[in-house]
Amino acid sequence: MNTKFNLEVSEQIQKIDINILELCAKKGQSDAQFSLGMMYHKGEHVKQDYKLATKWYKSSARKGNERAQATLAFMYQKGYGVPKVYKNAVKWYKLAAEQGNAKSQFNLGLMYSKGHGVKKNNKMAVKWYILSAEQGFEDAQFYLGNMYRKGLGVDKDNEIATKWYTLSTV
Repeated sequence: MNTKFNLEVSEQIQKIDINILELCAKKGQSDAQFSLGMMYHKGEHVKQDYKLATKWYKSSARKGNERAQATLAFMYQKGYGVPKVYKNAVKWYKLAAEQGNAKSQFNLGLMYSKGHGVKKNNKMAVKWYILSAEQGFEDAQFYLGNMYRKGLGVDKDNEIATKWYTLSTV
């Protein structure tokens, strides 16, 4: 078996796949745009490029792709490929969160609890933590336990806090 030949064929197939993906993305296919964004974000089969990743995430997010919205929010939160703008992160997290994305619900809760891109509001943080925690997102369950233990945005309640802490460790 010729290993060099197999590697060359594999590389050619990857180039064809990337070309097809780019063609679909340029024609407006949301999943292709998101996938291309992920490839540039992670540097898989292409040179890592956060600006190109963000470009493709944004195209897909504008079409309502929840995963692209969540990832674009993260890019704005961290300043990867775009200026770090918490307000933009909140905008995109909210759109993904409203579609039921548990991680975005949690991250939106964090933005409210820290006052990043929005006025600090522990009640809103709790609202989003609850939505995420009820879907089994462990970080949200833990943070919700903290909110109840400290009485932030809710009445202090150690029994409910323990419930959420326990769920976060199961």
